Amino acid sequence: MRISGDSMSRVGQLLTATTATVALAGCGSASAPPRTATSAPPATHSGTVATTAPSERMSHGELITRLNAICAAGNGRIIAAVRQRGRSEVAHLEAVLSIARGFEPQLAALHPSAQDRPAFERYLQAFRRQLGFEARVIGAARSGDQGAAQTLAREVNPAQARVTAAKDLGAVKCI
Repeated sequence: MRISGDSMSRVGQLLTATTATVALAGCGSASAPPRTATSAPPATHSGTVATTAPSERMSHGELITRLNAICAAGNGRIIAAVRQRGRSEVAHLEAVLSIARGFEPQLAALHPSAQDRPAFERYLQAFRRQLGFEARVIGAARSGDQGAAQTLAREVNPAQARVTAAKDLGAVKCI
């Protein structure tokens, strides 16, 4: 079944809301103070944030500093993409999703302490679920599948779980 008329408007609203969720939910907030963040993370020659070896567990402060640095870099790129004009809503969301997927490996390469691991794993799992949700929204819009679009419109975007986990960690740039 193809999407047309009022249904297309609903898909447009879903795409707009999804783009805003990806872009703005990750922009950070001053309302949730970090538990501790001490120093800037070391940058690599490519501009990415250096990570630790699996045997080296990070202190809470180091984890939050690195996590915030990754999120801030990704958010800066997402905000720049959101501000670009002249793209369709789907192309716009694809660009944002591509950026978010690009910094997921940096998040996954972090090695939190045993104390931080449960909250960090909740954050990473929620982040990945959100990426999957965004990909499904794009797929429904690209295919014109009205049923899939309506089902997605009724689903709760997993961004809230990611935001909650980031707050639990104190990673304000990832909220």
